[in-house]
Amino acid sequence: MVAYAAAGTMSEKVRMQINQALSRAADRFNAGAYKDALDEFEVPYHLAPRGERPLYLGLIRVSAGLYHFERGQPVSALKLYRSGRDLLARVAPAVSDLQLQALVGELDAVYAPLLAAAGDEAKALRPSARPQLQRVDRDGSDHV
Repeated sequence: MVAYAAAGTMSEKVRMQINQALSRAADRFNAGAYKDALDEFEVPYHLAPRGERPLYLGLIRVSAGLYHFERGQPVSALKLYRSGRDLLARVAPAVSDLQLQALVGELDAVYAPLLAAAGDEAKALRPSARPQLQRVDRDGSDHV
């Protein structure tokens, strides 16, 4: 299994906890359980070195944004989408094996109708697709 998080000076036990939490979070995210996913993303956020935290904070925010989008709360959804998207777009590929550019592209497509809508129309919108959090194995193949 390829680690989601990069190796470094942290203990192997902590790195394993981070990777397990990320795996659970990705499963929940991909299933559309965004509230559960954001709770799981908080584990690595608190355990990881400071340099990796923007990745986890971005994942927390986009999960929370999708949760609000599903609940018909467009203002909160858009605020969290924008801040989470910006964080994920700036994460260096070396920090993670996650396909962040693909995720950002999927998020942009899901949020496009909400960005174009206004008022009551925006409140009635729900995500039309479920973005997927993918990772790349060291051999270059895609994995969920």
